[in-house]
Amino acid sequence: MRQPPRNPFKEEIEEEITQPEEMTLPELPKLMAMPKAPDPKAEDKGNGHNPDADEQILAQAKEEKEEDDKRQAEEDKELERMREEAEEAKIPGSGYLFNVKKKHLPEATRLNEREIFTFGVGAVQDAVLDLNRKDSVFDIFASTIFRLKISAGGKGREENIAVRQVDAEEKANSARGSMNGI
Repeated sequence: MRQPPRNPFKEEIEEEITQPEEMTLPELPKLMAMPKAPDPKAEDKGNGHNPDADEQILAQAKEEKEEDDKRQAEEDKELERMREEAEEAKIPGSGYLFNVKKKHLPEATRLNEREIFTFGVGAVQDAVLDLNRKDSVFDIFASTIFRLKISAGGKGREENIAVRQVDAEEKANSARGSMNGI
């Protein structure tokens, strides 16, 4: 090996030149055996995805959607009821007397006894087809007949107008502070 040039400013110290010791490297850890590759002939059991988890998630999402739909339907029904009440509050009986709606049509029209019976039988037929009904078929028939009897001979509408007029007069008199128009 070649030695560097001598430095004139440095005192020379004789050093023994020693041969570098042989360095030993630490032992390498033993290699672990590689996992064996799966046998290509073995049956595939999927890609590790659990299909049951999908079914559970879908079932849970379906239940949540049904609950949301049910809640939304109840809210819509309540809003519709509130709208009808607000509209009825403007002019009491307006839905029955002036803007005849479907629910007020049977009472607001002039029907004879034969027509009343025909509509009652039609309501019974509809009730028989409805498997989710709560009332008995007879109750539905009776309530339909009672409801339609209001319009027998066309007197129901006139009577309703008279009742509304009396209510309006009583409210007006009470607003003025008098009792029974005295």
